[in-house]
Amino acid sequence: AWLLAEHRRGGPDNATALFRHLREHRPEIPAYYVADGRAEADELRDLGNVVLRGSRRHRWLMLHAAALVSAHDADDCLLPAQWPKAQYLHHLAWRVGSRRVFLQHGLGYDPADPAWHRGTAGVELFLTSSPGEARAVRADLGYTDGQVAVTGLPRFDALDRGPAGRRVLVVPGTGAGELPAAAGRFWRAVLDDGGLRPALERAGAELEVLTLDSPGTGTHPAREAVLDCSVLVTDRSALALDAARAGRAVVLAAPDAVPAHLAPLQDDGACVVRTPAELADAVARRLDDGSPSAVTPGDRCAAARAVEAIEAVLRR
Repeated sequence: AWLLAEHRRGGPDNATALFRHLREHRPEIPAYYVADGRAEADELRDLGNVVLRGSRRHRWLMLHAAALVSAHDADDCLLPAQWPKAQYLHHLAWRVGSRRVFLQHGLGYDPADPAWHRGTAGVELFLTSSPGEARAVRADLGYTDGQVAVTGLPRFDALDRGPAGRRVLVVPGTGAGELPAAAGRFWRAVLDDGGLRPALERAGAELEVLTLDSPGTGTHPAREAVLDCSVLVTDRSALALDAARAGRAVVLAAPDAVPAHLAPLQDDGACVVRTPAELADAVARRLDDGSPSAVTPGDRCAAARAVEAIEAVLRR
């Protein structure tokens, strides 16, 4: 069986998108979604094969899982609440031999976090969105060529280059959690006195700041915000990848350096700025000339490629 789950503090994202693809297009694969509560289970009930976290069926499936496919740490997403992590890893994990697949979550991962390093996470397949990100994952996190696949993220298949409003979406950091002190000062300067608000007023554009601890349930508000904007501004959020693939303009705020997982966007038309003043100017220019990112919408095959990559790992 394949067991899939989202970030427990997030909403429907890559695991949900991949599970839906599996049930609709690859029903012969025994895929099960582990729901963290009845509300989440009810949203996917029509697809079948949804189990509640900690239920007897969930525990049984964990003993027979060929693949643990998660949008965050597999133990946090998929381990039954009744099972202590240390005892599971010591007594069961190596006996069952489930392969771990990291799908990533909508608000991104921190490449500097040692939890994602190969020797810590135990991940055997790390999905990425571009060759550049794949190179960074191999170089910075210690994964081998066979453990990293460039598939695009399954949630990309739902993106649509619909009409964009004159709205600027700002996502400080990853959009969740506390910002480091230096980043906090930068964003306060941008939003308080960096000239962004006056520039938007002159352009007749709206400002939306996305700071959330949970993307929610049901329709993903972060994704909806991306599709509603014409320009996305961030320093770290992986939502910049979604914006680029939806044809929105992307401005990367990088006082020091562009994060490795966003660096490929520089070759795809994203503008990199170093100061709050440069940021305000870049946003105003993109609103004036309507220039989108050079990235075209994806081919809507990211989930299919992810399935192929997982199958290849299981054949080894």
